Amino acid sequence: VDSVSRDGEHKVVALWRYSKASLNGAPFVNLCDELRPANDADDEALMEYARRVLDALGVRWGPAHLEIKRPASGPVLVEANVGRWNGVDFKLLADACLGYNAYEATLDAFTDRRRWEALPATPPPALGGAGRLVKLVSSVEGELRALRHAEELAELPSLVRFETEATDPGDRVKRTVDLDTCAGLAVLLHADAAQVEADYARLRALQPTLFEVESVETGDGVA
Repeated sequence: VDSVSRDGEHKVVALWRYSKASLNGAPFVNLCDELRPANDADDEALMEYARRVLDALGVRWGPAHLEIKRPASGPVLVEANVGRWNGVDFKLLADACLGYNAYEATLDAFTDRRRWEALPATPPPALGGAGRLVKLVSSVEGELRALRHAEELAELPSLVRFETEATDPGDRVKRTVDLDTCAGLAVLLHADAAQVEADYARLRALQPTLFEVESVETGDGVA
């Protein structure tokens, strides 16, 4: 839950759904962040819980990024990042799908009361498009020899951005086990949610063979 506050008034500026999986021997690896509408009673309960958390923490001004689980028993706070924005590059998706973003909302909270009052208190029940921030997962480790699947990636209709941490031959590729070893970022954006879903599935299928690497010797052996 991304929020911005002005003098104790909290507005939810984005809802995200995280997908994670057990991969590469790690208990969970981040796969993607999906921008979501606010369109049912469960979403309203989640946002109200987030507002209560902000009140309990004494938050009155500025951005916050709350990570909240939503089991059947009700919302449960995982962590509260107060005074900073969501750590991913969300502006493109937020602008395209919501029509506003947390950066500009924060400026308005501090500098422009009229624009702040015009900002919706919650995300809309239907987004202007479908968007996902995909965390690239590397199944291998070593020195990069080549990036594969360039032609097929270029043909994915919703893929608007694709950046890997390793770009040049010889760059180090790390096996992904957490956010610090994320292999890069892809942005999927399209008017058709089914297209985003299909492209995401194809991108996930390509990732195990995305990086061609040469194993290197380390102090602990071959990596």
